[in-house]
Amino acid sequence: MPPEPEITISVRLIPAIYSNVLVHITQGEASASITINRADIQHPHPFDENGITADCRSFIVQAVRSAIARDGHDRHINWPPKPSGAS
Repeated sequence: MPPEPEITISVRLIPAIYSNVLVHITQGEASASITINRADIQHPHPFDENGITADCRSFIVQAVRSAIARDGHDRHINWPPKPSGAS
């Protein structure tokens, strides 16, 4: 299995000031905790031979949307590039 891909979330704290938060992904029951300083994702099937599974990506997107709705800080997910040949 390839090494775990690095995902970050850029958090807009105030105009023109962003912070990058490394997303920690583990396998387990689906849960997410995203704050200004931390992002922890737990998913039943987070990785496959091509990196992050489509289901896990969708889960992360929903978790980020929930965090934005909760605290109002704009966030952008910085996905790692897909390996060549991956769909």
